[in-house]
Amino acid sequence: MSENSFFSSQDGSRRLTQETIYINASTCMNLSLFKEVLKEYRKVDDQITTRLNRAQAMSREHGVAPRQDETCAQFWRELVDTWTKRQTLVQYCIGVAEQKIEDSHSIVPSANSDSPNPTRAKWSALQVTRDQLNNEATVEKIIRNRSLQAFRSRCRYFTPPADDQVLWEESSKRP
Repeated sequence: MSENSFFSSQDGSRRLTQETIYINASTCMNLSLFKEVLKEYRKVDDQITTRLNRAQAMSREHGVAPRQDETCAQFWRELVDTWTKRQTLVQYCIGVAEQKIEDSHSIVPSANSDSPNPTRAKWSALQVTRDQLNNEATVEKIIRNRSLQAFRSRCRYFTPPADDQVLWEESSKRP
């Protein structure tokens, strides 16, 4: 992934609109900013039950038979798109952190040194960042599983396209 890779983010409106967010190594290493970007991407998952309920209620309110298959298919596509973007983001950032650790590994003095060393502290901070990024990968699995359970409860008869079968099955597994 290039230094100025980009991902799209939902801007919080009812319809999915795109905002370009540029991600680079410094974004990954700034955990506050990284988590803020993930928070934007997680809005689709956070609002799943409300949005599916609202779609069904609006259909009934307008006297239209609910077209659950269309609503579910559209929402499934949104979920898959955001899951893919988040997974790409998290994996990219984990790779950035691991590369920075590897790059700094050659300049870290031996562990036997008793004197405080700013290089060792920086290396330790990089390891903590990498571990927190790995934790976010685990959180992603939990969020995906929770969203899939909510989705299935509202879209009982939905079958994902063949391309998404592996994703459907993997997301069903407990993390």
